[in-house]
Amino acid sequence: MINFTIRNLSYRATLEVLMDCDLSELVKLVKKRKIINTGELSNDSDGYAITTTSQYGIIWIRNFSYIPTSIATMVHEIEHYRNNILRSAGIELSEETEEAYTYFGTEIIEKVLIKYEKEVAKVLKNKIDINVIQ
Repeated sequence: MINFTIRNLSYRATLEVLMDCDLSELVKLVKKRKIINTGELSNDSDGYAITTTSQYGIIWIRNFSYIPTSIATMVHEIEHYRNNILRSAGIELSEETEEAYTYFGTEIIEKVLIKYEKEVAKVLKNKIDINVIQ
């Protein structure tokens, strides 16, 4: 499981990311964060975005990899998060606000991928260190 938080996004937003884990990990995190209004969480889904009114959200991706369907799932969930954050900031999608939506989406995608790479590197380093010790 990969779990990390991105703070200080534009619009004072915070995003917690869960990747490479089953739905039960998302359910645990939702309970831990005391988020009550998530809608139905189905085990049939490959991803979810949950956003609160306090500029905080979670995205969950069951199995992330650098293949088109997985990247598309990640972007899809980030778009839900982005849309909810901007709407809660009073910015409705329109021709005049399209750039704000696009730039904020790009910011989130870049930060998620950079942080994901760092977290995977930590996991791999720990596995290598454990194997060397044994």
